[in-house]
Amino acid sequence: MISILFTNIVFSERTGTEIATLELAYALRARGHRVAIFSPMLGPTAQRARALGIPVTNNIETIGFKPDVIHGHHNTALTVALIRFPHTPALFVCHDTMHAFDSAPPLLERITAYVAIDGACRDRLVVDGVDESKIQMIPNAVDMARFKRRDVFAEVPKKALLVTKKDAAYITEIQAACEKKGIELEIVGAGVGKVVDNLHEKYLQVDVVFAYSRSAMEAIGTGAQVILTDEYGFGGVVSTQMIAAGLDGPIMSRNMLESKVTRDVIITALEQYDVVDLQQCSLVIQEKLGMDAVLTAWEKLYENVISTWKSIKKRAIHDDAKLAAYISPFLLRLNEKYQEENSTSQDYQFDGSDPKLKSRVGHLVGTAMHTTGRAGFVLFGPYLPLKAGLYQIKIHGQIKKIDDAIKSYVDVVCNRGLIVLAKQNLENSSESHIIADFKIMVAEDISDFEMRVWASAEAHFLVKKLQVTRLSNSDQNLLGVAV
Repeated sequence: MISILFTNIVFSERTGTEIATLELAYALRARGHRVAIFSPMLGPTAQRARALGIPVTNNIETIGFKPDVIHGHHNTALTVALIRFPHTPALFVCHDTMHAFDSAPPLLERITAYVAIDGACRDRLVVDGVDESKIQMIPNAVDMARFKRRDVFAEVPKKALLVTKKDAAYITEIQAACEKKGIELEIVGAGVGKVVDNLHEKYLQVDVVFAYSRSAMEAIGTGAQVILTDEYGFGGVVSTQMIAAGLDGPIMSRNMLESKVTRDVIITALEQYDVVDLQQCSLVIQEKLGMDAVLTAWEKLYENVISTWKSIKKRAIHDDAKLAAYISPFLLRLNEKYQEENSTSQDYQFDGSDPKLKSRVGHLVGTAMHTTGRAGFVLFGPYLPLKAGLYQIKIHGQIKKIDDAIKSYVDVVCNRGLIVLAKQNLENSSESHIIADFKIMVAEDISDFEMRVWASAEAHFLVKKLQVTRLSNSDQNLLGVAV
């Protein structure tokens, strides 16, 4: 039996790393190993883990045993565990090529191994200064007990599922392609405010899945045709030839998504539907990425990490200074964030070209987002964390035409769009540069404040800037708001 402490920066949502951590910890526990999970931020995923009998805590002092090895996800969370258990070896896993928390932690002797889930993550670790000889690739496992292989493979695709993290323009192209081919399409994921926990069932109900990375692997295992897509582009149709390229190939790497997603590209991909190849793909994925195979790889690595550490720990090794130097900049940034969030007056302004804002139907001209004669969200974002209080909302722009019969509007939402804080119709205004001006009350702190400007097909207007201003305590008191 090996005692393993997992670290994760967040253990609340259904991101790939969180689900991979939960499933791996559960499977290792079933094999007789002792596991626990440390994460500074806990939520529903932590509750789910506890219901499965897996200890989870955000207080590193409450870990009730000394682990034999620290399985580190995310650099800052791993650093905390390294400080808490100064004589325990560790390994670090890179899950993402862009996220700051997936960059390499301090390059200590105690971290005797590094793991990349694919070739792109391996390359990131090398750039971060990790000796390539210390890096091995272990993919996220696919739980074949949940993502079962289908009994019947459709000869012609009739239903499809799109899994997306972002509400981006490529979704419209996929919708158009499926409509052209007569394929019924369902869209799920955080990008459209529809997070589901039954993907294993949904994959069996469709013939085609648009996804990438972990979701793609799971869908392949069920026997669906998988077309690699996300907001970055098109990665091709998964085939036995693509799978044979392994973890260095396009099937596991985000950085290969260079071709633009267009209706014609997706139509061509859908026409490559091949039942025989799908059957073979699902069998290969089950063999290579099944939980048993991946668990064996992890167990072997844990033993190597522990053995390597035993051979070098006789030397006097002092990590404290390096760990303190590494963590201190994060603490400074937390202090800056605290001061910003607790200031009595905040003013946020975003022009139409700001990367924190997105558009489904708009056309950017300079820094202003214009309507295009299509109904939909012209502008939405920026997903701000806001403290409770009273806020002034202003939309700067110009209205040329508004159809009174079909209302265009701006609404303010949070909790992935499930909670609507306010909604106001857009109307012709005497102030040509302001198309919306109203106040909202935020009753409690929120993490994903979003403004959405929706246009009817008949409307013609442009949005220059979104502005959110937290009113001062005196202003709020004058309006009778408790602060």
